[in-house]
Amino acid sequence: MNMSLNIVICAFVFASGHVFAINAVPAMDHSHIPIEVPDDVAAPAMALSVSVDAVSGFNLAVQLDNYLLSPPPDSATMAELMGVEIDSASGMLTGHAHLYVNGKKIQRVYGKYVHLPATLFNDGVNQISVTINNHGHMYWTVAGKKVIATTFINTDKAQPVLYSFASFPPSSN
Repeated sequence: MNMSLNIVICAFVFASGHVFAINAVPAMDHSHIPIEVPDDVAAPAMALSVSVDAVSGFNLAVQLDNYLLSPPPDSATMAELMGVEIDSASGMLTGHAHLYVNGKKIQRVYGKYVHLPATLFNDGVNQISVTINNHGHMYWTVAGKKVIATTFINTDKAQPVLYSFASFPPSSN
């Protein structure tokens, strides 16, 4: 894989055309490109469930088949993170998930349960989505289709879940 260095250039240009400041810094490529699940590995499956938290906000549970959530290895190189990582004990893919609320990436997810503070949500209908990713942030696909799960909630309802979708639902769901 060709790993090129991206540069972000920041400049302040005034109407007169004079440049006040310029700064060049390396930028990590977080383009979130696809990576296909290898044919010899069981395809991952995912679903979401959301419940109202007793104190505030919501609780998200990520149900997975054939996939292990974990933080990235401490000593891995970027080239290693961009590849396929298989857990030697289970033979399953390993990586993390990305959590999105209303299309905005909120955080990485390394475990099954996540508390979602009320401040993440608008009044009314909101969208919660999760993708599974390798540790290089590439999102997993099966036969070219993104592995993603989405739930729509209405914060104004006692039973907030309106609709849930999974591109590859778990067999136990």
